[in-house]
Amino acid sequence: MGSKQHVIADFYDTRWRTVNDLGTEIKIGSEPGKAAPYDLLLGALSGCLYSTFESILEKMQMSVKGTRFDIHGEKRDDKVATLKECHVNVTVVGAEDEQKAKKAMEIATRYCSIYQTLNKVAEMSWEISFE
Repeated sequence: MGSKQHVIADFYDTRWRTVNDLGTEIKIGSEPGKAAPYDLLLGALSGCLYSTFESILEKMQMSVKGTRFDIHGEKRDDKVATLKECHVNVTVVGAEDEQKAKKAMEIATRYCSIYQTLNKVAEMSWEISFE
C-alpha cells in the first residue's frame, strides 16, 4: 500500500491555510506572503522532482552542488481551468558528469509521482542546463 498523506485546510475570512501532521503551515492566498494554489502545485512538483533526482544521483554514486527548478505552467482557458502545459527548466550546479546528470533527470521525470500525475492532464516538458 502506498504512503498516506494528510493535511487540514482552514478557510475563515482572510485566514486561508493548510497544515500537515508535522504542524507545518502554509498560508494560501494571492496577497504577499501567501501562496496561490497553483504556486503550491508547481512548488510540489519541484520538491518531488528534486527528491527523485537526488535519489537517482545517489544510486548512480554521483553528487551535484545544487539544483534549481524554474517552472512555468499555463492553465487552459476553459470553465474548469486545468493545467494545459508545464515546462521545467532545470539548472544543475557542479555536476561531476553532465551526461549522467541529464540521464538522472530523464529518469526522475519518469519516476516522480507528481510529474506523472500532472502528465495525465498537461503537456509536460523539461530541459536541463549546467553551471
